Amino acid sequence: MTKPKMQTKCPCCGHALAEPVALSDDNMVHLSTNEQALFNLIKANGADGITCRAILERLFHTNRDGEPYSHNIVAVTAHNANVKIVAWGLKLVSTGGPGSVYRLVQL
Repeated sequence: MTKPKMQTKCPCCGHALAEPVALSDDNMVHLSTNEQALFNLIKANGADGITCRAILERLFHTNRDGEPYSHNIVAVTAHNANVKIVAWGLKLVSTGGPGSVYRLVQL
């Protein structure tokens, strides 16, 4: 018999839960570490949003080889998060391009 997977962090805000919760609902949203960090950062900046450059500086410093990331990493991570958070009725939107501003909107 396999041991059930346990959730130790809140899927919305990422804070540690007092007690782990079993993941029995397959419809539950699970963001990756980078997706969760991006979601939290954009959510914290409110209606003003945050620029792609600021996101790169705060979240995506360098890759495993020590090289700087391209601005495309932000768009790809936002897209992957959007696929998952649409179930919550939310979306990360941007103005487009490397100088874009990202905001969290409710659908």
